[in-house]
Amino acid sequence: MQEIDLSYAILPWSEALQNGAALKAKYGDKVGFRYYEDEDHGIFWSNDRRSALAMVRESDSRSGPELERIRKLYRAAGVPEYQ
Repeated sequence: MQEIDLSYAILPWSEALQNGAALKAKYGDKVGFRYYEDEDHGIFWSNDRRSALAMVRESDSRSGPELERIRKLYRAAGVPEYQ
C-alpha cells in the first residue's frame, strides 16, 4: 500500500523561507516546492508523512498580524484554508 498526500501550501514571499531554499536545507527531499519569483509566491508540498504546512510553520517566523493579512488576502481570492 502506498500513501499519497495531496495537500499543499501556497505562500507569499518570506525572508525566513528564502524562496524555498530554507525548507530544502532543513528537510531535503522530504519537501518539494516551486517558487515563482516574478509573482513572489511559491507552492510547497510534502514528500513525507509530515504535512507541508507543518514544515512551513516550523520554518516561518512571520508574526500574527502578517499571517492574518495573508489569510484575508487568500480568503478574498477564494483559496481554501487548511489548519
